[in-house]
Amino acid sequence: MTRIAASWAVAALAALLAISLLLPGLGRAPFDDPGEGQQAEIAREAWVSGDLFDLRLNGVRYFDKPPLLYWMIALDFRLWGPSEWAARLPSVAGAAAAAAATAYLGARLFGPGTGVLASAALLSCALFAVYGRYVRPETLFAAAIQIGLTGLLLWFPTFFTHLLPGWLLNVATIVHSDEALLAVGFIFTVHFFNTHFRPEKFPMDTVIFTGTVPLEEFKKDRPREYEALVASGKLEQHLVPPPDPTKVAAWRIFGWIALTLGILMVGLILYAAVFGYR
Repeated sequence: MTRIAASWAVAALAALLAISLLLPGLGRAPFDDPGEGQQAEIAREAWVSGDLFDLRLNGVRYFDKPPLLYWMIALDFRLWGPSEWAARLPSVAGAAAAAAATAYLGARLFGPGTGVLASAALLSCALFAVYGRYVRPETLFAAAIQIGLTGLLLWFPTFFTHLLPGWLLNVATIVHSDEALLAVGFIFTVHFFNTHFRPEKFPMDTVIFTGTVPLEEFKKDRPREYEALVASGKLEQHLVPPPDPTKVAAWRIFGWIALTLGILMVGLILYAAVFGYR
């Protein structure tokens, strides 16, 4: 088998692995509102109106983000009907494509084994897996592309200086270091304070694992949806038994470990910013 054929085979394997990891239970958890709910509503209105070029949110024109995600979700709604599963499917497809591209690049440059390891490393990243099942186009995707491209410049400086001016390597060094630190710091601080540091969620929100929300919490966080379910008589259809306490305890231990590592990383970022630059 040639190097190119082997690279395509590794890419296909990485895509299948990503799909097998991200697809099961995709529609089990309710939408995170407003994060996922807002994006899904934009796609739903495009699907209902049939106009994919005039995106709207609650009837108001929406041009804040690129339309590809909304087009893909609208197509899924047309094929399978509106649901959490259909809305999250494009995110799974994007994650599978990213894993395949990573595997292909690694296989072409260093061999099939490296391609497999590169895609496995990507799929093992917790945030990548989360956003692979989340309905929302994030600016971190663009940052990841930029960081990846600058990483290639720094990885193969001799090759790229035949094509590009040398000063771009200095720019790539700044972008690849400072922007990466900024992205990681933003994720840990903003995400932790909005999700895990709330007293009722500390040390972590287990809904990502259980796919369920306590009824009292649902009443507090989504009163209009709760009232609509009660009025329609459909609330009983959505009630499920509480999750296994042993599993919840294990997930909370995992949350403590992740929280500790995150705080440690933020501390190291601050230390590097204050003392690391000379």
